[in-house]
Amino acid sequence: MLNRREFIRNSLVASLALPGLSLDLSPPAGPQIGIILNTVQQEMEADWKATASRLADLGYTFLEGKVHRGGNRAYRKYVKNLGLHIMGSGIRLDDRPQKMAQQLRQAEKRGQEFVCCYWPWRSSAKDLSREECLATAERLNRFGRLIKQAGFQLTWHNHDKEFVTIEGQTALDWLMEQTDPAYVNLQLDTYWAVKGGGNPLDILARYPGRVPLTHLKDMAAGPDQAMCCVGDGLLDWQALWSAQQQAGVRYASLELDRAEDGLGCAQSAMQSLISAQGKD
Repeated sequence: MLNRREFIRNSLVASLALPGLSLDLSPPAGPQIGIILNTVQQEMEADWKATASRLADLGYTFLEGKVHRGGNRAYRKYVKNLGLHIMGSGIRLDDRPQKMAQQLRQAEKRGQEFVCCYWPWRSSAKDLSREECLATAERLNRFGRLIKQAGFQLTWHNHDKEFVTIEGQTALDWLMEQTDPAYVNLQLDTYWAVKGGGNPLDILARYPGRVPLTHLKDMAAGPDQAMCCVGDGLLDWQALWSAQQQAGVRYASLELDRAEDGLGCAQSAMQSLISAQGKD
């Protein structure tokens, strides 16, 4: 099998007949807690080094996302010295081999393990059908094999659209049942699951070993169901933490889109998550 560097240099020459890989379903002691960098976007743009240092001081162990400045290798070296590592970042499933190879070269420079497809659909997903679910699952499988061969792991990220019922089951279930766990798994977003009418606890229980990553977001009380910082809303974080442990979640990323005070959220959310683990 090609190693990662050889694979990328050859512009993702695909071998679609890779053997299935075994999946370890034994749960770890608990997920590591990190943060996706759009939560602290303003702070990163102002001073990414000081922001990364503050996150390390708060107890975060990994970062998700692309560097704002400084270059991938310098970014990787700097955060490593802080005790942080780069878990993953977003990827576009591009059918052009050179474009896909370019994305994976950058991921290699960052030293990350996962690549995350934040929107798996080719459409707006407003009127999902069984046929679109099957086609999307096939596409995820195809790219998942290529990405695995390159040395990374592919996850896809849910929003609320995946909780529409199609022929007796949700679009999320269609994608999970039709994708190969050796190549494709779920990054569960807690807020969007609840927003769509789903239950993160049920999803984690239904798919042990298939949710290596989560995005931790809370939902504010009120009719608008606004996104809010972990610990400031309605979600039961003690139950969610226990469910993540049982399901084998490895990395849990704090997220608050367009946060006005990202570092403030990072501090209070860490306190809430520590409390949810019974460590306070």
